[in-house]
Amino acid sequence: MVVPGLLSPTEIERVIEGFEWSIQNQGGGADHDGNKRTMFGGPIEHTPELCALMDHPGVLGLIGGVTGDDFNYCGGDGNYYTGDTKWHPDGNWGQLWATKAAFYLDQVWRDNGCLRVIPGSHHPEHFIRKDKINPP
Repeated sequence: MVVPGLLSPTEIERVIEGFEWSIQNQGGGADHDGNKRTMFGGPIEHTPELCALMDHPGVLGLIGGVTGDDFNYCGGDGNYYTGDTKWHPDGNWGQLWATKAAFYLDQVWRDNGCLRVIPGSHHPEHFIRKDKINPP
């Protein structure tokens, strides 16, 4: 789901600044050469601008609307993506139920990026999950 206007332009600017500082100082961004994905854990924890996302009424309402208001932030990852990402399921934690919220900080369109969802892939028996869990 895309939620245009969830963050104001000023909030978006602060999030981008926080992410850029975080990946450059904590996540190996200085070594990102555009040939492969650069990922690091815990981007929110490194700057007050990103920590503020977990108190933002729009973000809380969005996640709470899916999970209910009684949820905990467990962690995340920050990424510089390069090229295509293969189809994959996010999360396979057995009885733990999780929701992922992603903030795309670059302009993306249907032909150059963003999230694509395979209908039904949230079910454990879906072929994409079975292939991931039990590779041939």
